[in-house]
Amino acid sequence: MNQRERQKLETRRKIFESAFSLFRKRSFDTVKITDIVKLADVSVGAFYYHYPTKETLIDEGYREFDEKLEKAWRIDEPKPGVETIKYLIKVQLKDVQDKGYEITGIFFKNQVGTSNTYLFTKGRFLYKKLYENVKLVNKKDYSDDEITDSILRVSRGAIYDWCLHKGNFDIIKTGLQGLEMVLSYYKTI
Repeated sequence: MNQRERQKLETRRKIFESAFSLFRKRSFDTVKITDIVKLADVSVGAFYYHYPTKETLIDEGYREFDEKLEKAWRIDEPKPGVETIKYLIKVQLKDVQDKGYEITGIFFKNQVGTSNTYLFTKGRFLYKKLYENVKLVNKKDYSDDEITDSILRVSRGAIYDWCLHKGNFDIIKTGLQGLEMVLSYYKTI
């Protein structure tokens, strides 16, 4: 990677981190692009070069999570099948817990309010690995897509409820209990 490419990545990272620093302090709706670029010490043009809209920062957060998940998965090498399914959801829930309910709520709110669909893209690392491992343990007449989608629905539901309750319960424990119910229902465990 040459110096110019490193500088582009650094600028992109500064914009992203500055935006989420502001989102933690104020609501997403009140943060202006001018606020983000001022904190990042970049131009408005640089912002638009990297992010077409403020909402695209949300998709970047999901991509960042997928990269972090893939790196952790390669290091930890969970056993294929149910262990990997539990691992993937646990890492997802831990990431949500680390971000906090305020930031997670912003992610959810903006997914509902925009046409960005990265969250639901079947090419995401999270989805691909869940699907591959569901396929390994699915011994019934259910489709692998149905089970994978059910796991993600239950996980998102737990996360959404956690945000509504301002993070006042153990999201990891609750989310994994929901996962156990889904796996039990589909007779994969």
